[in-house]
Amino acid sequence: MKTVNHQKLQMNPPPLSQLRPIGLAKGQFTVPDDFNAPLPEDVLQAARKRTALLALAQDAQGRREERMRFGEAQLRRVGAERGLDWDHLSEDEGETFVDDLLPEK
Repeated sequence: MKTVNHQKLQMNPPPLSQLRPIGLAKGQFTVPDDFNAPLPEDVLQAARKRTALLALAQDAQGRREERMRFGEAQLRRVGAERGLDWDHLSEDEGETFVDDLLPEK
């Protein structure tokens, strides 16, 4: 069992070589009069739900990582009790070790 680190993707636009001229899109877009009006309640509720779901997902990921660290610490401890070094077992040896510890249902 190996842990894979996933890097966050960042979208960074390349730096501009020169400033864009002001008014480049003049006449192509009109700001509506109600541009600063409050968003409709259904849009606000959707945004709140999304924010809550993202927070739950982030919390779940944190708890998962905590459980993985705990599990690996337990494997190291039990392995050491049996004269094995968990960190130096091959993937096959690690799987065999775990299979021997956990009975199949």
